[in-house]
Amino acid sequence: MVGSVVFRYTVVDSTQEELKRLLQHGKLPIGTAVIAEEQTRGKGRWGRGWWSPKGGIWCSLLMSITTVPYFRYALAVIRWIDDTYGLDALIRWPNDVIINRKKVAGILIERHRNLDLVGIGINVNIAQIDNIPYATSMQIECGYEIEIDKKLPALFEAIQSYAKMDDDTILHQVRTNMAYIGSNLYIGDKCYKFEDIDTTGNMILTSGKERLVVNLNQVDYLDPMFRFLVLKTHIDNKLTHL
Repeated sequence: MVGSVVFRYTVVDSTQEELKRLLQHGKLPIGTAVIAEEQTRGKGRWGRGWWSPKGGIWCSLLMSITTVPYFRYALAVIRWIDDTYGLDALIRWPNDVIINRKKVAGILIERHRNLDLVGIGINVNIAQIDNIPYATSMQIECGYEIEIDKKLPALFEAIQSYAKMDDDTILHQVRTNMAYIGSNLYIGDKCYKFEDIDTTGNMILTSGKERLVVNLNQVDYLDPMFRFLVLKTHIDNKLTHL
């Protein structure tokens, strides 16, 4: 059960790293959570840092391996935002949750000993974000604070539900809640249309008769406003003809 065991900290370097340290001392049950009020070295995808001041939800969970995990946990955060605030949030491929085209939450998943370490960061009671473009918080969007500790059980329940949900339901909800499907974005000087996602979570792009299937490991940088995409040059991309 998610959240049945919880380790709480005032400040850590990274909840992901703290969970790894705890695992070095012995087994932990699936669903174990590490929660901090603040992180000094929060981790994002592609080796980027994650600004984690006091007022957010910064947690890492020990979970069983699932299919399309980024989408599962992003959908759980979306449900929690809807239940808590009554606001509609969307997934920005591959691992962000956005409101009004601004990032409010992110998911990081690291494989460790045949388990997933699921890092979830949500900007909650943060009144001002000046130093990060295209970012927001629930307080900025709603104008009020919440008592985080009272709302955490609902987040854990949503995570538990989506971790067990069948693939067809997950993919249907992802397509319903995926931002920018149908939009154009550039790779170099070539324009592609974001057509869909496949059953493994890859992004399907088309340009005329060309079909480009992009997985997150091929991505070097994705513009926050979904205008352009930079692929890693040393990885062959799956380019096929329709």
